[in-house]
Amino acid sequence: MLDTGNFILSSASHVKLWDSFSQPTDTILPTQRLDLGTKVNARYSKMNCSAGRFHFMLGDDGNLAFYATSNPYDASDTYWRSNTVGSGFQLIFNQSGQVYLTARNGTVINRITTEPVPSSGYYQRAILEYDGVFRQYIHPKTTNSSSGQLIGWSRVSAPVPQNLCMSIAQQIGSGACGFNSYCTLGDDLRPRCQCPPGYTLLDSTNEMNGCIQDFAPQNCNGSRRETDQFDLCEMPNTNWPESDYERSTAQTEDWCREACLADCFCAVAIFGDGICWKKKIPLSNGRKDSSEAGTKALIKTVADAFNGNIYDLIRKAKGFPYLETHAEPYMRQLTVGEVVSGPLQLFHGIEKVANVVPVLRTTRHNGFPVIDEPPHSESPFLYGLIIRAHLMELLKKKAFLSDPVPTDIDAFEQISAEDFMKRGSVEHCRKRRVVIYLQDECINRKFWLALSRWCGNTSAVTDMPKLQRTLDSKIKDVQKTVDSYLLCSILYTGTLPLL
Repeated sequence: MLDTGNFILSSASHVKLWDSFSQPTDTILPTQRLDLGTKVNARYSKMNCSAGRFHFMLGDDGNLAFYATSNPYDASDTYWRSNTVGSGFQLIFNQSGQVYLTARNGTVINRITTEPVPSSGYYQRAILEYDGVFRQYIHPKTTNSSSGQLIGWSRVSAPVPQNLCMSIAQQIGSGACGFNSYCTLGDDLRPRCQCPPGYTLLDSTNEMNGCIQDFAPQNCNGSRRETDQFDLCEMPNTNWPESDYERSTAQTEDWCREACLADCFCAVAIFGDGICWKKKIPLSNGRKDSSEAGTKALIKTVADAFNGNIYDLIRKAKGFPYLETHAEPYMRQLTVGEVVSGPLQLFHGIEKVANVVPVLRTTRHNGFPVIDEPPHSESPFLYGLIIRAHLMELLKKKAFLSDPVPTDIDAFEQISAEDFMKRGSVEHCRKRRVVIYLQDECINRKFWLALSRWCGNTSAVTDMPKLQRTLDSKIKDVQKTVDSYLLCSILYTGTLPLL
């Protein structure tokens, strides 16, 4: 293995028999040169390193081209090209971090990456990623955070192509994303593949593998068209350009809607500028982009998938939080700060009632982290999450300590697990009392059960306005005990829902 990263197999007489630079996979390194006929394959997915459908190749004609399929058949399979037919000879990644195409005489004829790249003190690599985009990365050779250097691999230079969603329009094939999905460009210039309403991912581990309908398609029986059981969901600036089977001009949007609903083959109708296109399954080349302004996609779904059934409508009207069965792909990129409402309010393991009451009065948060930090503990420790309803129950029961030390066990004898549980649950049947000093292995077992059970249990859902009114009515007696301490850390014993 050379310092350049080239792995070489040689004979006993030091004759090179094989080297990794001449047989690349998805990555190229500085000093590497790709000759005519060399092919670079993207991996199948983020976690699957087998060869995927995207690749680029420096053809024998001197043209560098990116392809959306492993076996290009049509000109539309090409989504980026250098336009150097007859002049291109070698693709070079030099030590300065520049990737470019040269002619036979060494003249640079096309720069693949154009921005300056810091080379001193950095490792470098360029990769054709699983999404079909060519990106260049750098990594500091030293990881001293105090030096102000970036830690980890960081993208440099513009991706190629800059907008994959709008670069691919295959006549045969799915496009940038899989069938029945659509592509959007994220703020980080990465393409995102998502399912339209009424569709779900074919493979939850690979968003680029396409989507399938999660409802039975419309019946084409002439006597039972079921038109009243379907509706259309609007998606602005969205299109599937290559899935048309019928086109009508000089029409209104209402006409387009009715035509699609009455046609059992119509999965999507695209309307814009008085033109109605009917689309069939599978949908291909889906994209949502500002360049599609004025174009509206009308997605056919079952009526409940669009309007919601009576139970969902009641749930939403009451404001109950609810996690859908399938997470949207974009959610995998979300950070905690983008999901949790702020500002963050937290309590310590043993907290003054005087600190708890104002927080409950002034916020609408339904849960609060319980954290201890030095000097209260040897190191920062997260007990879990206590929800508003349980705090109110503790206040109502006046489960207080006279000192900030959890020694007064009798103060909690009035609290039972039933006070925090919905009748009929497994924990309720056990009728366990709240125990403070349980140190055996049952804690971990029960904590784990609480974690899995209560995260999605609607019995932990509360009517926030009602809780606030109840709190106001119960808080008067609590004010007399503002010098007492509330032991929040009992909630991590497992008999109470924490997370």
